[in-house]
Amino acid sequence: MSKPYTSTRFDTDTATMAVFDPAALAHRCEDTADWWSVPSDEISEINQGHVLFVGLGADGSYEVEIFRKLGEAGLHGKYLCANLTVLSGCLYIGAAEQVPAGNLGPETTYGGALIYAMRGHIEVRVYRQAPNKLVVEFESTSDAVLNKFTSSPTL
Repeated sequence: MSKPYTSTRFDTDTATMAVFDPAALAHRCEDTADWWSVPSDEISEINQGHVLFVGLGADGSYEVEIFRKLGEAGLHGKYLCANLTVLSGCLYIGAAEQVPAGNLGPETTYGGALIYAMRGHIEVRVYRQAPNKLVVEFESTSDAVLNKFTSSPTL
């Protein structure tokens, strides 16, 4: 396994991680804070490539190693995968409580990371390495967003 691009930690009390470009969810800024707990809204935004929500199975603190190339972590086995659209060149990885809502956007005061990502489309993979340790890999792709989730993604 190579060295991660960066790492972060976050706390969640919704047992959910999110990966997204804040600009891709700007249309949700005026929604209520729990808009994404409505399954049809959550799945719609995932399938449009605006966000990847990842059910973690438990609240708590999570460590995340972030890699900028697929396969760079050297992990094999079960992972979640989705294509996302990056509009601003910024990607948030952390607690789902930080998705835009209630006229607020993501902040890293309580953990998570805002990192650079090439504008366009990216493929994102999320692995669980240990109960509270996650790995996120992402890489630019020429593939269009073709997510076809029918239920909430979980690890």
